[in-house]
Amino acid sequence: MAKKCSQARLALSRAKAPKWLHLKAPLTQKETATSETLKTIRTRVPALNSALTLAEELAGMFRQSITRPLADWLNEAETSEIGELRSFAGGLRQNEAALQAAITGPWSNGPVEGQVNRLKVIKRSMYGRAGFALLRARVRRKR
Repeated sequence: MAKKCSQARLALSRAKAPKWLHLKAPLTQKETATSETLKTIRTRVPALNSALTLAEELAGMFRQSITRPLADWLNEAETSEIGELRSFAGGLRQNEAALQAAITGPWSNGPVEGQVNRLKVIKRSMYGRAGFALLRARVRRKR
């Protein structure tokens, strides 16, 4: 019973959140119905289809699975029929050099973000429970 409830809740949350379907990894069998719905929507709304395609391409550039030049992507986004996408591309154009370095560079801030997340979790779990000495001891302790 709990498994069916969990599956129904997961299906409902996926139905409510189609905005991320275009950026995630390849679909599993369970997601096929949602994928078909997205395909139908994309064929009926060409502007949405072009926006999703551009979003997928930009995400692919960051994942380094698409080797399209950034300048080409920005030109296409700036000529899009969607005003928000044009505005987004204009903002990216202002920092184009930094964006190009982020896409092509070998560095990642993932480890830093992981440590920041770890510190926040420790801080939240310790809030109001003990003094600074115990907090410092937990932060310094390695996992």
